[in-house]
Amino acid sequence: MNKGFCEIPIDKLVKAHWNYKENNQELAEKLANNIKRNGQIENIIVRELETGFYEVVNGNHRLDVLKSLGFEFIHSFNLGKISDASAQRIAIETNETKFPSNVSKLENILLEISNEFDFSDISLTMPFNEEYLSGIIDKEDIDIDSFFSEEKTDTEQKDKELLCPHCGKNIYEETS
Repeated sequence: MNKGFCEIPIDKLVKAHWNYKENNQELAEKLANNIKRNGQIENIIVRELETGFYEVVNGNHRLDVLKSLGFEFIHSFNLGKISDASAQRIAIETNETKFPSNVSKLENILLEISNEFDFSDISLTMPFNEEYLSGIIDKEDIDIDSFFSEEKTDTEQKDKELLCPHCGKNIYEETS
């Protein structure tokens, strides 16, 4: 098969035994819900093996979900015949070269889409729970500048923590 984008029969794909990404049942369920809702919109990256099979370089969790949903073919990018080290390097490069989110802008977008979609629906396919999403609305009603006035004690500030489920950062710290 030529290097590049292609569709590969799911039964020709094998997971990388060296995959370093952790399993997370909650995220796997959200991924499954996302794929049920949108289809496979993100391809997996594979390399050709001498056996005629393709090893998944990036997308092992997607492979699991797509199998469980009964997909027969998977949209893929075939790297061709490359070494283990090259495949592992590409896995790290594509998995770890992610840009941080601007939490304030992200929250504004979540608020916008909440006009069309309920938080219970959003929480099914995104890495946020309903409590966090509701906290965004609560945050809108709080005067954050007065929250950080010097009159507040450390205990009072801790009571107002809202942690981002994606990065674990206190969202209120974005404004300090």
